[in-house]
Amino acid sequence: NASAPFAFTVLAPDSVLGAIIGDLPSQGGVQSIAITPDGERAYAANVRTNTVQVLDLTRGTTITNIIVGVQPAMIAILPSGLRAYVVNRGGDDVSVVDTDPDSPTYHTELKRIRVGKQPVALGIARDGSFVAVACKGDGNVFVIDSQPGSPAHDRVTKSATVAVGSQAIAVSADGTRIFIGTPAGVSVLDL
Repeated sequence: NASAPFAFTVLAPDSVLGAIIGDLPSQGGVQSIAITPDGERAYAANVRTNTVQVLDLTRGTTITNIIVGVQPAMIAILPSGLRAYVVNRGGDDVSVVDTDPDSPTYHTELKRIRVGKQPVALGIARDGSFVAVACKGDGNVFVIDSQPGSPAHDRVTKSATVAVGSQAIAVSADGTRIFIGTPAGVSVLDL
């Protein structure tokens, strides 16, 4: 039994996304970029200079460069916009960067948190309560408490071994599962 036909139009794909409207200053070597929730600043992890370059998106200028760990591979900002976390592939750690304009330590690295070998990816819980880190070198996944005021704030609270070569990580919307991209597929961790 055939269903009733319906009208549709096939359109040719638009091959042009849009024109480049400008370039922001960079030193080359940018591995990852995160934008603050208000859209005013971008933070670019630069693997060549071991820095996070802070860009003013309104003016198109560099605000500062923040020294972080060795070979920063990825950066993400908490939903509050108050902190950024940077995985440092060559240092086996995660830098915590103050991104709160009202803080006296604004645009400084606050600390480094040791994790496994070659951290390459991180995911942040939607509510900002934790950061999940995937380590390519040893296959470990780490959960860092990112709740200010918590006794475990900015410390590893959980870890698990998944698969060597893990390169991607995501947190479920409800924060109860972590998905890890491995050479064999996708592994799922229950929190």
